[in-house]
Amino acid sequence: RGKFRNVHKTVHESKDELIDLTGDDKLDGVINLIEDLHQHVVKPREQLLDAEVLATVADMGVEKAKKMGGATTTPANFMSRL
Repeated sequence: RGKFRNVHKTVHESKDELIDLTGDDKLDGVINLIEDLHQHVVKPREQLLDAEVLATVADMGVEKAKKMGGATTTPANFMSRL
């Protein structure tokens, strides 16, 4: 449970860095970390933290997609920039 709390805290503290389009893709790294932690979720409290972190990261993904551009972005461009 402590690992999820740390990830949750990190996600909230570094939101702008995670959705930044200029640097390396930190959001992808966080998603991979969450996926690894998700494999070990057993208790209901862990499931709640897991769901909260996933929802937060999903919202960040939406924000990042909006930053990438709307109508001018093709699906191929969108996927390559993620």
